[in-house]
Amino acid sequence: MIRKRNIKFLLIRLAAFFGFINFNIYLAAQAPLDREYKAVAENRANKIVVRLGITDSSAFYKVRDIIAEQYIDLKNIHENRDAQIKAIKETNGISNQSNPESKIQLVQQNADNQLEKLHKAYMSKLSQHLSAAQVEKVKDGMTYGVLPITYKGYLEMIPRLSKEEKNSFMMPW
Repeated sequence: MIRKRNIKFLLIRLAAFFGFINFNIYLAAQAPLDREYKAVAENRANKIVVRLGITDSSAFYKVRDIIAEQYIDLKNIHENRDAQIKAIKETNGISNQSNPESKIQLVQQNADNQLEKLHKAYMSKLSQHLSAAQVEKVKDGMTYGVLPITYKGYLEMIPRLSKEEKNSFMMPW
């Protein structure tokens, strides 16, 4: 009895130890990728902030960091969503689980909810440091100018839209 308990205890400790080692190896492998993407995000954000005409260097870097953080958070949500969907599809191929589409929709809905919360918080942070016109420039910079072009296209395709309908096309950032 005591021997079985000791063996169980030893096996649990070994599993925890190897799990800890594997996790640290995973983190070590991810760290350079995270640093690399952070540099990319800061570079993108820098290009946007330069166009805003911010003269105070501390405000410049604060806004740059907010935008870079948004890029990183967006990437994390999208990667997590994509990994979950991939796992559902792979599991479905192996086990023929029932209704994988509903599980995928649930994952997508969860990601959409996270994105909505993220965007609201992001707009709030930006609004604390920027004027409304500068916030619009940030949106334009992050979407590579697609938003105003798409909006203009909708208005040209459907010119009879009411003001309320026109406003509904704009994303609630």
